[in-house]
Amino acid sequence: MTPDGITVQPRNRFDRMEIAGAFGDLGTLVPFVVAYMGVLKMDPFGVLLAFGVAMLICGFVYRTPIPVQPMKAVGAICYRHFLRQTNVLFIIGGKSNNTDILETFRGMGDALREHFAANGPTPLYVVVGRGGPNLVRGFGALADACDSVGVPYRFFGFDSAISEVVNYAKRIDEWMKGGGRDVIARHLGIAPTH
Repeated sequence: MTPDGITVQPRNRFDRMEIAGAFGDLGTLVPFVVAYMGVLKMDPFGVLLAFGVAMLICGFVYRTPIPVQPMKAVGAICYRHFLRQTNVLFIIGGKSNNTDILETFRGMGDALREHFAANGPTPLYVVVGRGGPNLVRGFGALADACDSVGVPYRFFGFDSAISEVVNYAKRIDEWMKGGGRDVIARHLGIAPTH
């Protein structure tokens, strides 16, 4: 603030620390986006262009990095195109890394709530295997989201073997195919999907 009370907006800096910070979210964004593009056959040009333009606008116009984890946006894209045809929302990741799990799961949970609000409920079972900072709070945020939309879930923490989580998700998928999807549909108050 200047002596006469006028706030002066600082200029963008382009030093080593700013450049390092600008690439900080790529460690969380890129693996998710690449996985979604590979598994879901999404167009990489459209996805990466949209995220890149959003990040540039945010940086040059508002002089700040994207203020939230990009997981909500990536989750929303995935939910919009593929949630109705899946049985298990399977979220698995590193057991010990620096990703803030609270922010990641809050974003994914918010996207799930918004998807159900906009498109109606769909029979789904959420299985998560994860570790990292703020894990318990992240599980709480995602559990709140699942409870609010009425879908069942099971969370595995850092002390669970990844093979255990994968095998559980496979068993749930088989259960869903064998009638579990209809059980959840009835619980959600919608017609069975057979």
